[in-house]
Amino acid sequence: MQTTEKNVILVIEDSAEDFETIEWMLRKTGHDFALKRFEFSSDALDYLKNNPLPSLILLDLNLNETGGHETLKIVKTGEKTCIIPVIVVTTSTAPKDIEFCYRNGAAGYINKPVNFDKFSKSLHILMDYWFEAVVLPDSIPEF
Repeated sequence: MQTTEKNVILVIEDSAEDFETIEWMLRKTGHDFALKRFEFSSDALDYLKNNPLPSLILLDLNLNETGGHETLKIVKTGEKTCIIPVIVVTTSTAPKDIEFCYRNGAAGYINKPVNFDKFSKSLHILMDYWFEAVVLPDSIPEF
């Protein structure tokens, strides 16, 4: 049986500055959660294979190594990982990126701080929704 880690957010972000901003804004929401950050998607994918699943993944599209596009496809087509909500958090406003992400299973798409207040509000809404309003899987039976 694959279990999830309750209120664990896995962040796949290669920019230390962007991660610190995201972490600071998430902490301001007042929700109880733990963050696990990976700079490289390969490390995050290895983590997902060998550990309880997180409640949520925040994924940057513009990663130095395996790009976020490919990482999203791998997570959302994985037998065990496909249940994890993935929110893309990126600077890209390109319609082709937005469409790609939703077509490949992203649960949401948020733009990084072009506007700090809007970004902060989006993260507050995200946390309220994923940790207060919806039911996340505690376990998935093996088939």
